[in-house]
Amino acid sequence: QSDIKRQQEGKLTSAAPELIKDVGSVAIRESIKVLEPLIGKSSEENSLIMEETSGIKYPKVYNDSLGIPTIGIGFNLTKPGAKKTIEDLGHDYNKVLSGQEELTDTEINTLFVEDVATSIKDAKSIFNKGTYDFNSLPNNVASVVTKMVFQLGITRFKGFTQFIKAVKAGKYDQASKEILTTTKKDGTVVKSSFNKQVPARAKRLAAQIKGN
Repeated sequence: QSDIKRQQEGKLTSAAPELIKDVGSVAIRESIKVLEPLIGKSSEENSLIMEETSGIKYPKVYNDSLGIPTIGIGFNLTKPGAKKTIEDLGHDYNKVLSGQEELTDTEINTLFVEDVATSIKDAKSIFNKGTYDFNSLPNNVASVVTKMVFQLGITRFKGFTQFIKAVKAGKYDQASKEILTTTKKDGTVVKSSFNKQVPARAKRLAAQIKGN
């Protein structure tokens, strides 16, 4: 139980092998359930699992919408540290990448939980400044932030400066607009890169952050 709590708080540097070794599949499923206020129930249309893979757990490598080799529930096989993470699960990374090896359901869930934990930790690194606290955000707002960090990665998310500013100010209607659009230096308002990449998801998150 202590490992689950530490994982949810983003305090495990590599949660996947530790959780598989020490607490197993039951605890992983319980951890996902505890995270539901942020990621939604798996059966819900706007849950993180549905957003990423339409609820499908891919045991073998697939290419995401950008052509990036991915596995499980949106686990990027080319991101820094991915090779070690896969090897820590006991797999040959190159065989997983080539589609010769599959992941088990428990391993897929474990990678997902770790990715969510990393997203929460990254979100806190931005919002836990001074007296401001990520945990003080309304659930729907914290959920949107977590999903965006999960999808974009921390580096791209940091580029949404006006969105972050609006969230910190409690201006959620403005934050909703910032998900969908961006303003150029000449004042021209255009679609955000996020909205161009995944328009349906962007619209759902824009509605969710307003409480709709």
